[in-house]
Amino acid sequence: MILGVGYKMRRILIILFFAAIEMFAQHQDGLMVMPRDIHFRSDFDRSQFIYVENNSDITVTIDSISYNPDVYFIRMKNVSGFPIVMQPYFEFGFEVIQYNYFNLQPEDSTSTITIYNTSSEPVITLETHHDQDMMHYSKKGTINGTVRDSINMISGATVYFFYDRIILVDSANTDSEGNFAKELPVGDYFVAANKEGYYMEYAFDKDSPLGADVISIREHIPVNLNFIIEKEPITNLNVSGTVSDIGGGSLSKAIVVVRKGKHTPSKIAAVADDDINRSYTTFTDINGSYNLKNIKYEGDYFVQVFAPFNIPGYYNENGTPSVFWQNADSVALFNSMENINLTLERDSSSGAGFVDGRVLSNNQNAPVTDAIVYVRSVSNNKIYTYNFVSSDGNYTIPVLPYGDYELIAQKIGVPDAQSTSFSISTTQDSLSGIDISMIITSIENVDSPLSFELYQNYPNPFNPATTIKFSLQEAGKVELNIYNVLGQKTMTLISKSLSAGTYQVNFNASNLPSGIYFYELSSQDRKLVKKMSLMK
Repeated sequence: MILGVGYKMRRILIILFFAAIEMFAQHQDGLMVMPRDIHFRSDFDRSQFIYVENNSDITVTIDSISYNPDVYFIRMKNVSGFPIVMQPYFEFGFEVIQYNYFNLQPEDSTSTITIYNTSSEPVITLETHHDQDMMHYSKKGTINGTVRDSINMISGATVYFFYDRIILVDSANTDSEGNFAKELPVGDYFVAANKEGYYMEYAFDKDSPLGADVISIREHIPVNLNFIIEKEPITNLNVSGTVSDIGGGSLSKAIVVVRKGKHTPSKIAAVADDDINRSYTTFTDINGSYNLKNIKYEGDYFVQVFAPFNIPGYYNENGTPSVFWQNADSVALFNSMENINLTLERDSSSGAGFVDGRVLSNNQNAPVTDAIVYVRSVSNNKIYTYNFVSSDGNYTIPVLPYGDYELIAQKIGVPDAQSTSFSISTTQDSLSGIDISMIITSIENVDSPLSFELYQNYPNPFNPATTIKFSLQEAGKVELNIYNVLGQKTMTLISKSLSAGTYQVNFNASNLPSGIYFYELSSQDRKLVKKMSLMK
């Protein structure tokens, strides 16, 4: 009897074993998606990676992924857009970022992300959960105002609201009398107004987010803000192109800024902020395309793009991400320019660390405007995130993960400035008052550098491009050469006569092997040499 029971149990176990194999095989005969339960546990845990693999022998197409864009941002890896056609055993991933750190509501504590596809499981649902301590029920404040041109109120204009200066969280349209009103979570915003046929304007007549004014929304204190936007004259000086991230995905609602400037090399010059030197701003459309129309004046311009969850970038002729203006290429705009396409590095910040301070000039301790503050990791030299410096010289970085960092303040035409290093940790997740001093060259001093000087290249180490800066006390024939460790000349960057001034030149070493190199500046009977490291 006992043997009979054992035999029956063995048979049951064998049947269950093969049933499990069959169920597993059936489950594998389609899309494998892991995990299907997404848990955001803290303010420093706002990003989850989802793995997707086609385990069937037939092609599977993912038509779309549905989610709540007021709470999440989804970023693809190895694929660029929909539909995603997956051959057998093809795999990819996507990152789910919980970006609404300022206004999560109780109904946002759980939600779903749905993958629509052509597999045997055509609707795949991922459950998302947020711990209670992540619920930040922001208080509300109101803002209202008008949009007009020099004569009339403008109906149908759109007013955009950027939380913490960079996150586009809402918009409002003007009514038939040019009025708008909106209720928003309390916080600090950049606010801009736009309508087709008019130049986009930020609050208080600023023409781009660089150096714009912060608008503070507070509970029980209504804000009134009035815009005067300028109608575009027809100039037919247009710049158009596309914006994508380094993974190939198109970036919609990215902010494109076109502003005067040139280099490689050219003398750094301070200029008055008048109409000739104004900036021009527009958005990309749903496909990542932009067309900035009717620029007023011919000349050389930088094209720069800002997009959520990406590091800002400049136009670069080789099509690679160009975070810093020293590695950018200016556009000579004397007729309409097409295919001015930009690629951006991805932002790696999804934490809750906070740092703020001011960017000040070294000579007058006055606020520096039209600048950007980048956050760079000390451990891996990677740029993690950024924010704008407002019109009063203040900056705020709100979303840092744990780590060791330094800040880089950058303004076109002047040397970069760095802060001291600092840490975001479990015992210190916020710091205030980290000020950065920039060397601002006045208009009077631009053409009179103090000495014949060769500066350390930046960045260093570099891969594959770096910027070399030098100053000339007087005019003369100049050579800037690159040498390897054997003393062999590998490249001549400059060989011509230059006037007195400060210059910058981009050195691209993509065709050279990793190693130590030297760059030598010579003019008349003087020479200066510095060392740099190429690390590929």
